[in-house]
Amino acid sequence: MEASVTAAVERMEGTMTAAVERMEGKMSALLTEMRTLQNAITVDTENGSS
Repeated sequence: MEASVTAAVERMEGTMTAAVERMEGKMSALLTEMRTLQNAITVDTENGSS
């Protein structure tokens, strides 16, 4: 019984680690997109196109 519980916990840890890694990747991509948009807005504003 203890071995099956340990195995289940290890599977859950693997699943959680994978989920966190996916979230980190998505957050990184989102931050990059936000910076790109911010830069575009800054350029538009500097060119008088607000």
